[in-house]
Amino acid sequence: MRYESRPSSHLPTENQETTKERALRQKQKRREELTYTESDYQRWGENRNRVIAERQKEKTDAEHALKDKDNSTSKKFLMENEMAFDSHMLGFPSIQGCHAIVYQTDRGIYGFHNYGGSGDNDFSSRADLFNNFVSNHGSFGGEPVRLYGVSFIGNNQRGYSGNAKNKWKAELLEFAQKLNYKGKISGYDLHKSFSGENDSAYVEFQINEAKSDIYIRKWNSGESLGNRVANPSLNDHKKRTGPSNNMLVSDSPYVFTEISQVGLTKISKEKLR
Repeated sequence: MRYESRPSSHLPTENQETTKERALRQKQKRREELTYTESDYQRWGENRNRVIAERQKEKTDAEHALKDKDNSTSKKFLMENEMAFDSHMLGFPSIQGCHAIVYQTDRGIYGFHNYGGSGDNDFSSRADLFNNFVSNHGSFGGEPVRLYGVSFIGNNQRGYSGNAKNKWKAELLEFAQKLNYKGKISGYDLHKSFSGENDSAYVEFQINEAKSDIYIRKWNSGESLGNRVANPSLNDHKKRTGPSNNMLVSDSPYVFTEISQVGLTKISKEKLR
């Protein structure tokens, strides 16, 4: 007897897709892919705005870098009684009986060419004056890093009464107190490098990350100070005026911008606190 098998329930019920139908389906799929939706336009708009913002930031960063480069070539040199701020370096010509004082934060360095003021009773008023300059400067508020002081201590050309090294530390401690600075204090005694009776020095501070490197050379009497020009940044470069009992931080209308740095020697700082 001959039997016929029943139709399988697993056989597909749909007709097999023809080549023509498959091509048509693929064509329709490509058309759908090329049809832009509202979300596509929104995504593209967001990407476009992001790219514009990134390019603007790159342009701004480049302009700031160029400005910093220009500023770095306009070096600040502090004459007697002058105070200044810079994000790169500060130079102090003719340090002899004066005291080159520098306060460094993560935004730059503040300097004071402290002419005179070596008496015990002068420390506080000079420190108040310097703190006034720092506090009113636009870069005030940076994280404090270090306080420095450089002068002739070994032969006491600074003119302290009593033990010169102890008074050197006391003067810097007074500045630290007025600045509300509780960190490290470093310095250098110029007499270690220049032992002549009336020697004078040029002192330069250069920022090196979280510290400053100090360079010195002998300062010669009558040495050229270069060009004296109109102060390009009155906010960054000031001077002390007025009598000792009524000192003021005033504008410094003219500054020197060219001093020879030939022969500079880097020195090793001494820890004072």
